[in-house]
Amino acid sequence: MYKISKLTDFLALVGLFCGGLYTLGGVLPFAVTQVVIIMLFILILTKNLLLNKVILSKFLTFVLGVVVITSFCFNHQYFDNESLQSLIGLVIYFSAYYWYVQDNKDNLLRLVRSYIFFCTAISVIGFIQEFGWLTGIEYLYDFSHYAVEVNNITTSGMFLRIYSITSEPAHLAFVLLPAVYFSLLRFINKSNEVAQFISKPVAIINIAAMLMTFSLVGYLSIVIIVAFILTATRVGFLKSLITVVIGIAVVISSYMYIPNINLKVASLFVDRQNLVTSSNLSSFALISNMLVAKDSFIDSPLSGTGINTHRYSYDKYIGKYFRNILFELNKTGDASMYIRIPSELGIIGIFLVLFLFIRFKIKFKLNSYCNLQLYFINQMALISILAGAIRNGNYLDPLFVFLIALYIYSYNTNKYQLKRQISVCAGIKQ
Repeated sequence: MYKISKLTDFLALVGLFCGGLYTLGGVLPFAVTQVVIIMLFILILTKNLLLNKVILSKFLTFVLGVVVITSFCFNHQYFDNESLQSLIGLVIYFSAYYWYVQDNKDNLLRLVRSYIFFCTAISVIGFIQEFGWLTGIEYLYDFSHYAVEVNNITTSGMFLRIYSITSEPAHLAFVLLPAVYFSLLRFINKSNEVAQFISKPVAIINIAAMLMTFSLVGYLSIVIIVAFILTATRVGFLKSLITVVIGIAVVISSYMYIPNINLKVASLFVDRQNLVTSSNLSSFALISNMLVAKDSFIDSPLSGTGINTHRYSYDKYIGKYFRNILFELNKTGDASMYIRIPSELGIIGIFLVLFLFIRFKIKFKLNSYCNLQLYFINQMALISILAGAIRNGNYLDPLFVFLIALYIYSYNTNKYQLKRQISVCAGIKQ
């Protein structure tokens, strides 16, 4: 069983970080991530069947049932093979990572530390890319030579926007979110519980890598993380004030002196028709899909149009807002989860997501028992999901699934420990 556990660790972590490899530059007829996660699913399912401990999440099973009903029964006219593939993918991905986290529920700290280790490794790879760019060594910065499927190599001023082994800087920023949360927490919160997650040198590496992506969403995520930490943990007034002042200064400086950030912010206020020819295609992708999702939600507010059907809404409504479109960017709804869920799952989908966040959130109270490590993991998962969803709308992104599993099990484990603590206290009083 020890060897199986090591193998599941390897498959789970590789599945989270190999998205940029995709089909190894077109060499394979399938995506590497899909194969790795299917292997993880089969391995854990087989092990659990042998041990007779296959446990399903009641909440996730209920959510899947709702998605099937809304997609197939209410919107059968849109349900096709791609929708079916998405449903099957949801079952496999969620089961694989839910069972993986379940098997390690008593040692979630180890899972998070392993994830941070991988983040640190790909951050160092990103630094090598930057060095290669500045010195003009193509094989050190253009990883398409090594089967990494790069969307586009972009710069900000004289610097390369690093992407490491992912497909683009924004995706690297998303992958680094959990590590950056604990990195920032390490400098704001001095508790021993935080120190067990990450050291200060490692924290500096991960923060530096996030900054070197020059990703607007990455920078916005840092602001969100700091805001959550200051409001949700015990931080002195003076430290909070200093942190806020530094944060405001960094935000203003980023807008004024980082060309890529300035361009993206400015493009959000460009006239709609001029946005089509804007040099910032990511803004066009986000805004165009937002407009499509708005009309889709108005037409089908309760249940949406069904899973993986945003592409049909795009074809139906995009001509209303833009003429002479050269690029159908993120047509499937991958631009943002905040766009895709209202469009495809409607009010029901929004309610389920809100219920997930409220139901499994660990509430920190000074006068009650709370495992601080589990609290920080729970908060990290929530913030990473919320921030990552701004620029990622892929249901089958393994990191989303992993974070949801961590969010649920950090809550469940803390709840179990609380009940045990109450039982022990009651026994002592007797």
